[in-house]
Amino acid sequence: MISEYNPRILETFVNEIYPHKVEVTVECLFGIVRGVLSNVPFTNIMMLARPGKVPTSQEIFNEITTFIGGPCGHINPFLNTVLLHLGFDSGLVPGWMDGVLSHIAILVNIDGEDWWVDCGNGHPYMTPIKLESVHAQSHAGLTYSLKNNGDKYIVQHHYEHTDLPTENYQFKTTKVPFSFFDEMVKSHYTTRDFGPFLKGLRLVRFPKGEMVAVRDRELLTTKKGILTKSSLEKIDDLIECIKLYFPQCLPFLKPAMEVLRWS
Repeated sequence: MISEYNPRILETFVNEIYPHKVEVTVECLFGIVRGVLSNVPFTNIMMLARPGKVPTSQEIFNEITTFIGGPCGHINPFLNTVLLHLGFDSGLVPGWMDGVLSHIAILVNIDGEDWWVDCGNGHPYMTPIKLESVHAQSHAGLTYSLKNNGDKYIVQHHYEHTDLPTENYQFKTTKVPFSFFDEMVKSHYTTRDFGPFLKGLRLVRFPKGEMVAVRDRELLTTKKGILTKSSLEKIDDLIECIKLYFPQCLPFLKPAMEVLRWS
């Protein structure tokens, strides 16, 4: 849980992303997730602009509520705080990629049923999934599902060119405090080869359910799930793209590019 937060600012944030009556229901959970992913970028820009520094709880709170965004260590702990504040039975759960503890997801219990939520992956997941569901979900060109693997669940991605899904990560269903991830978060911010986020630029959000993303020097957008890519090799094109789609992040683009040695 993000312990340092201003309830008034939190309420303002919730009203902006979900301007409806809040109830502890599956429908409301879905709406809050959609609101977060529409407005808050998944991004590593502050990891680059603030190199080598692990964010404080207050910095995480400020960067999400001002729609700068952040990685899984920002978005999912913050969303968990929002859900707890709104009365949901919510908690953080650990995730492993290639056997390494490197991800944070959320588990929400509603009416005795557990729902997996993840707004903090590189291609965040728009629709929560009930743990024992065998049905895949799709949005913005990504199809995904859960598979029970004994002591863990596997998050699977499905692709048209193969019948076999690929594993994105595994997670356990035992809820843990945010402090459980201290070393993992530190590694993401200080160890260059611990994941991809100190070696390139990532920004993605889903206005009206469609994707707009910057992945290094490329713009990716979807329309009805069909992906289009455009080059951003010219710095001016990159700046204009950030200004248009991620304006809150624009002040941090120059220091991020300096770390990446882009010119």
